[in-house]
Amino acid sequence: MQELLDKYGGTVELALDNINRRLEVDAKNPYILGDLGYAYRITGQNKEAAEAFAKALSIMKHPELYHSLATCLVVIDRVDEAMAALQQGIKDYPLDQKMHFSIGLIYMQTEEWHQAIAAFEQLYRLNRNFAFLSEHLLMARREMRKQTSSILDTGVFVMFMVTILIIAWMRLFHSFSSTRSSRKGMKMKQKRK
Repeated sequence: MQELLDKYGGTVELALDNINRRLEVDAKNPYILGDLGYAYRITGQNKEAAEAFAKALSIMKHPELYHSLATCLVVIDRVDEAMAALQQGIKDYPLDQKMHFSIGLIYMQTEEWHQAIAAFEQLYRLNRNFAFLSEHLLMARREMRKQTSSILDTGVFVMFMVTILIIAWMRLFHSFSSTRSSRKGMKMKQKRK
């Protein structure tokens, strides 16, 4: 980011001012639009940054623009749009490791463990030494096991309760049938007398 500030005047305010002046002359320059996005990110204006990155992407495709757009969208809680941007980025740049990792992170954030594992395994096939990949893959697998275990525990509990209810119903039915049979038997004895 310091490089960006140095390029446009040293401060965020000067950078934004100089970038906007350049855009007045060359409004469709994807590099300047990208710089505008980065300047907005420095100031925490992620919505404006996302708009700048999206506009730059409409002019020129680049993996870093996809990633930067997705990052801003996640920050402003537009996770579905972030995922769509990264998935489009993967279509355009299938070997981009950073995008595969980011997709896995988003799936972890939304607790979609199976998809997170798939994304991390895809990255593992590209570069098994990618920073923090092993840790995230292990974490996603552990969370998926917990979720599966929790679902099984719930299923076992439900099965137990259903079994108890069936047994209770059968006993009640058997008791009712026995009472009815014994009453019939007593009536028949009384008729014989």
